[in-house]
Amino acid sequence: MGYLGEVGVNFKICWSRVLRHNFEGKLKVFTDMNQDISIVNITPCLNLKVIQAILMNSSAVIIQAYGMGNIPSGNPRLL
Repeated sequence: MGYLGEVGVNFKICWSRVLRHNFEGKLKVFTDMNQDISIVNITPCLNLKVIQAILMNSSAVIIQAYGMGNIPSGNPRLL
C-alpha cells in the first residue's frame, strides 16, 4: 500500500489511490465517536507537564507543529 499524498511546500495527491464513493440512498450519520481526542499546539516555550497530562488522558493526540511541521528537537524530554 502506498501513500495518499505528500505535504510540504506543495501538495502532491495520488488521486488514483483515493477512494471515490457513489452517494446513493439515504445519508447515514455516524455519531458514536470517541471523545477522548486532544490537540497539542507545539511551541518553543511549551510546558511538558501539560503534554504529559494530555498523553495520559487521551486515546489519540493531534499534534499541531509550527513552520513545516517542526518541533523543538533540542529538548530530549519532548522527543
